Amino acid sequence: MGMSVQGSGKGRTTMSEINVTPLVDVMLVLLIIFMVTAPMLKQEQRIDLPQASSPQQISEEQLDSVVFITKESAENKSVVFRGTDIPYDKIEFNQPIQQSERIYLYADRSLIFQEVATVLSRLRRAGVKNLSIITNKEE
Repeated sequence: MGMSVQGSGKGRTTMSEINVTPLVDVMLVLLIIFMVTAPMLKQEQRIDLPQASSPQQISEEQLDSVVFITKESAENKSVVFRGTDIPYDKIEFNQPIQQSERIYLYADRSLIFQEVATVLSRLRRAGVKNLSIITNKEE
């Protein structure tokens, strides 16, 4: 921000101008930061879902309560909840899971049912009363 004086002597007038260059620089840096971090905020898991005849839509706010079991996580004996890997033996002690009113289970169709049953029983022991399994619509 600067102020320039025009003229000399008695006829001087002040002309105030705002230098917006630093503001533009800051805004461009913030834009770049948001462009870089935005893709990291989306937590996606590639899962081949089983099919059912009457699946219901899940809303954006319900996505925060989804437990993912992928083939890779099942091999490691863990689930993914809110972007964090949780081992099977820690599920019932996980505070965010215990505080969730409803949990949605997103399980890969290629999993052995024993893996899904293990996670379901651990979620029940964690105190989850409402469990839903997410599926695709039959074609």
